Amino acid sequence: MKWTKEQEKAIYQKGSNIIVSAGAGSGKTAVLTERTIETLKMGVNIDQMIILTFTKAAAFSMKEKIKKRLCKESDPHLQKQLKLIEQASICTFDSFSLDLVKKYSDTLNIDPDINIADSVLVEALKSNIVDEVFLDFYQDEKFLNLLDTYTVKDDKSIKNDVVSIVANLDKIYDIDTFLNNYITLNFDIDKINTDISEYIGLIKNLYQEFQDKVLELNHFSLTTKEEKTLEVLNNFLNFQEYEEFKVFRLPFPRYISKEESAFKSKLSEIKEIYQNINELVTYDSITEMQEEILETKPYIEAIIDLVREIIKRTNEYKRNNNLYEFNDISRLAIKLLLENDDIRNYYKNNIKEIMIDEYQDTNDIGDFFISLIANNNVFMVGDVKQSIYRFRNANPKIFIEKYNNYANHIDGEKIDLNKNFRSRCEVIENINRLFKRLMSEEVGGANYPKDHIMYFGQEAYPNSGQNNNMEVYNYDPEDYYGFKKEEVEAFIIADDILNKINNHYQVYDFDNNSLRDIKYSDFSILLTEKREFELYKKIFDFKNIPLVIHKDEDLTYSTELIVVKNIIKLIGFYQNINLDNTLVKTYMSVARSFVCNYKDDQIFKTILESKGKNLFDYIQAELQEKIIYLSNFSKEHSISELVSEVIETFDIYLKASSIGNQKEIALKLDHLFDIASSLEKSNYGLKEFINYLLEATSEDIKFTISTEKDQNLGVNLMTIHKSKGLEFPICYFADLNKKFNSRDIKPRFLFDLKYGFIAPVFKEGIKTTIYKELLKQEFMKEEISERIRVFYVALTRAKEKMIFVTNLKEEDTNEEFIPKTTKLHFRSLNSVLNALSGSFHDDLINYPKLELTREYELVKDKIELNSNVKFDTIEIMIQKEELEDKHFSKSSVQLMNNNTLEFGTKIHEYLEYLNFNDFDNSLNNLIIDEFFKNKISKIKTMPFFKENAIYHKEYEFLTESDNIQKHGIIDLLIEDNDELIVVDYKLNDINKPYYLDQVRGYMNYLKTISSKTVKGYLYSILDENYKEVEN
Repeated sequence: MKWTKEQEKAIYQKGSNIIVSAGAGSGKTAVLTERTIETLKMGVNIDQMIILTFTKAAAFSMKEKIKKRLCKESDPHLQKQLKLIEQASICTFDSFSLDLVKKYSDTLNIDPDINIADSVLVEALKSNIVDEVFLDFYQDEKFLNLLDTYTVKDDKSIKNDVVSIVANLDKIYDIDTFLNNYITLNFDIDKINTDISEYIGLIKNLYQEFQDKVLELNHFSLTTKEEKTLEVLNNFLNFQEYEEFKVFRLPFPRYISKEESAFKSKLSEIKEIYQNINELVTYDSITEMQEEILETKPYIEAIIDLVREIIKRTNEYKRNNNLYEFNDISRLAIKLLLENDDIRNYYKNNIKEIMIDEYQDTNDIGDFFISLIANNNVFMVGDVKQSIYRFRNANPKIFIEKYNNYANHIDGEKIDLNKNFRSRCEVIENINRLFKRLMSEEVGGANYPKDHIMYFGQEAYPNSGQNNNMEVYNYDPEDYYGFKKEEVEAFIIADDILNKINNHYQVYDFDNNSLRDIKYSDFSILLTEKREFELYKKIFDFKNIPLVIHKDEDLTYSTELIVVKNIIKLIGFYQNINLDNTLVKTYMSVARSFVCNYKDDQIFKTILESKGKNLFDYIQAELQEKIIYLSNFSKEHSISELVSEVIETFDIYLKASSIGNQKEIALKLDHLFDIASSLEKSNYGLKEFINYLLEATSEDIKFTISTEKDQNLGVNLMTIHKSKGLEFPICYFADLNKKFNSRDIKPRFLFDLKYGFIAPVFKEGIKTTIYKELLKQEFMKEEISERIRVFYVALTRAKEKMIFVTNLKEEDTNEEFIPKTTKLHFRSLNSVLNALSGSFHDDLINYPKLELTREYELVKDKIELNSNVKFDTIEIMIQKEELEDKHFSKSSVQLMNNNTLEFGTKIHEYLEYLNFNDFDNSLNNLIIDEFFKNKISKIKTMPFFKENAIYHKEYEFLTESDNIQKHGIIDLLIEDNDELIVVDYKLNDINKPYYLDQVRGYMNYLKTISSKTVKGYLYSILDENYKEVEN
């Protein structure tokens, strides 16, 4: 690969800390990989390096790239690294901290078998502890004074505020010291006066805007009335002190004429600034500001007492139960390094280089941790323009400060990678044109014109003969009366996609080095939120456009998990566990679900007959039998084993295939099994597990799982955050009217790292202090800065064309740089576009009016598939054998499915048809979809595949041991002269303990009937990998 000079510098420069500002599409991953290889060539071992990133997927990808690169090297030292790489620290910050804490658990005096707490469990735990602490504090005088002053009916609002405060305090390393010193440090009069000066600075900044805009009017051609108005305004241009602003009163004339003029427009802006000033000068004097701040002291003391106790009890519970969050692990790692010089010096002296990817996403605790083991050897790569995870505590100011220091050769060196190898030159020019005016270090976090202009680097693009400049499809909402903006935008995008498909729009294919017709998968639609995903799905289904929705799966309303939860609740009810009064409702949910499919008349008959009696004596015999069996099972087995047995007993994997995507269903059920396994370590039994499930599926707690979708199956719909790291030939940007977040500054009681604890005062009603306004200004500046960065991330996903769909009112002043004051008034991405509209005036297109219809609402939802396979209606009968006591594997059942036959059964069927002794020819002769052929073909590359062996498919056996009859069906039994090999197919995850036990059961049986060596394998069909099972 030919490197640019800047890339070479990033690969080879040594001897100091280095920060690399790597713009979108600049090849940073390739540079990181190459720098790693070059460092290894210097004689360094891979386990003498630490390579950190922020997601497991990124860490896995980095490790695979390094392995692939090492495989190309013949040098013995580099070949040695392939053996060391699996033990090397190429991982997330969290994983590295966890490994460190486990390694030195004796030093920390903690159990090395650390459990990372599930988020639902943590939220429920904290909620319970908050309730307990509040109840205990009803004996506390300060607490009662707090409630008397700020509550009317109950303590719910203060309780919610305290929960948020505890979460925000989690950003601090030493919370105890911070809380213990807080009152002394923050109610010092000098500190208060400094903060008041900052507040008055806000007023003076607004007044400066007022002056500037009034002076602009002096250059206007004015009417007599306008001249008189200007004369009045000119008399108010020389204020200096707060007391003068306090008496700042202006009479604004009313203009009867509705005709717009430049003077009226400017006067409206001046009036708005004047009103903003008046909202800040509500204090009679500076002394009053001081007094009000001091009046909050007893209330803040009460809040601190509360949060200190909540944090103390939470930490005690975690430690007693060996249950931690990753932030706890980070603190333990820091504690370990601070208190043990020998351990800290070991890492300082033995680690040759620390490399950090996506450095713009680091947080304060993570950066402090790295500083303890760094030795002028940290290589940081990132792009502050893509720092969009403030809600995860990412702090872009860390990157900005280092970048500026290193630019001046203080503590390190900076390198800029600004050549973009992703996008066409038109796309890059369009982005530069917008962001030169939009992004500054003060608002956005980067001086774009000075340091971040992108340069075209992808010379492979040919001239497509098409317009690759950005376009803005503008529409008038009044043309679509009765339709929401979101509906209009979805229809416009669908219409444009169909036009481009039908007109053979050309995009460049890098694999074939040529232009080709555009495909559905070349399009992406990026929205600010996922709220409208279902709307787009309905409209695109109506227009017959395949749509792939990329989002985390919300498990709160997951049909499969609700069914499992309710079955487990029924088991609890059967055991008379004191739950709630929803037995009938729970029974109805299970009876109506896909696992039973009982008719309503049957269900209601059961309920009526059992009124006043034991419901379990009247429910359907089959369901009753299963609940009794599972109840007995639960008394002798763990909750994870119970989850597995519920899934198997009710054939949930098989039956759920009719209601959704098989792979996603498997992921969700596997996730539930993992949760149960984790909770077991905290001694959770059936009752606690049921309560957990009730908490998890409540509306108050976020209960999600990440899922990966195949981008090649259709138009890709996702949020801008989800799109980070991806790229598409054409990107549509819609839903731009969504308002920026201001919810986080609405609570009465707040905590902020900069302004500390913020509380109101009571003066003839509740009144805020200066700190609330200071926080509001700072919060909105940071929020707008991040939204500008989100906008940059969105635009840089486009390879060949950007298309905005919105309703603009051109407001651009055509200034070279958009003024800070204008940017601080942005409240949506649409307002950003409005301010930039002069930059793309020639690209603004009034989209032809469409005839919309509500018929799309009548379209029946289509099941979203994760492959492009179309299934025919098919019926398979598999012999079912009743078992007396135990079974190794899932009982067989009759399967019938319209249009979407369950994936696993389909591929099992094809494997039954396959002649393994004539593998290639047999596979080629199967008339099946290419997707399935590719999956099946991988089996031949597995180590268990044998030429000229005897293959037994669906090998069924019945055996008896200790008077217990056992039955099993081995998917594939391979027999040759020396050994028997068991192969058990699974859809995806092959690491479940009960899968291993199942194969061991098969292996043990074979050892009773043969003297040959017996081996066992689990094989994942979707993931195309295997696991050898040890017996």
